[in-house]
Amino acid sequence: MHTENTNLKSKVMIYGAGDYGKRLYHFMRDMECKIDFFCQTKSDETKYYDNIKIISVEQLLEMSNENIIQVLIAMKDTEVSAQIKGYLLDRISTNTYVYECGNFINQNITDAIGEKNFQCNVCGKTVKEFKQGGFYSKVFYKYHIIGGGLRDNVICPFCGAIDRVRWQYRVLGKYMSGIFNDKCTVLHFAPESEISKRIQANVLCDYYAGDIVQGRSMHVVDVTNIQFRDDFFDYIIINHVLEHIENEKKAISEIKRVLKPKGKIMLSFPICTDIDTYENMDIKTSGERLNEYGQEDHVRLYGKDFKTRLENYGLKVTVFSPQNECSKEEIVKYGFIYDDVLMLCTLF
Repeated sequence: MHTENTNLKSKVMIYGAGDYGKRLYHFMRDMECKIDFFCQTKSDETKYYDNIKIISVEQLLEMSNENIIQVLIAMKDTEVSAQIKGYLLDRISTNTYVYECGNFINQNITDAIGEKNFQCNVCGKTVKEFKQGGFYSKVFYKYHIIGGGLRDNVICPFCGAIDRVRWQYRVLGKYMSGIFNDKCTVLHFAPESEISKRIQANVLCDYYAGDIVQGRSMHVVDVTNIQFRDDFFDYIIINHVLEHIENEKKAISEIKRVLKPKGKIMLSFPICTDIDTYENMDIKTSGERLNEYGQEDHVRLYGKDFKTRLENYGLKVTVFSPQNECSKEEIVKYGFIYDDVLMLCTLF
């Protein structure tokens, strides 16, 4: 009989990181149920799926002594599933609960990631799969950070567009389509090459690509001291830049200054959904920043208060996310990040 100790932490893990395990994971994620780990008979410290660590059975048994564990066995073969359940129940502590989910998956969960063709909405190519991308950091492992970490289904093998760029392109086409068709002026910071090419295909567009590092783009532009005149740009695109800028207030002030009164800003950065924005100006070295923010050149970790933070600078913020804009099938087909966040901002 299980006796629950309320002093223990509760963990949920999926036993099986194959097709059935991934199906169950996507179903649970869509239901906003957190999965803490995957488990396989044998694993090592370098294996992850969607930033979730894949642990070994030995690690599971050790963990069960200090935590309340819910184990969801995701196996197609019912005999194998029963064997795994029996093996675990013979060895784990009384704080662990084990459920066989194979039949449930087979009867209720469609194949969200099975063998099918994906499509890059940027180049239009159909691909067998998107390549893995990103990198592992202990901060990304500790927190759920949208757009951060090592993850599957990231890079288009044809044009190189990554998951968040595909989402940017979708939002641009739907909510800022004038950038591709109309006469306009555009300032694009740290330009994503795939999007840059498509904007420049608009012969009516006066396009300025800028980066703080000389040679990376057509203009050297410091976002805290933009060299262009007031009220100059119809559109400004600044994705995954502000997390590198110490003087955030000055940067946003400059962006507002060079934007036309009815102009639009496309803005994004990695967001940690577990905490409010965290920054510590005493953290200076690359090692310290890597440990605190997940990347050596980041100066803050944006949190769930991101919208209010931007509104306090005088921006009207509209948030777009695949989970609200797209069907589950579209998210899978185009390889979007389910809870990706992209903001379109205007001046009050």
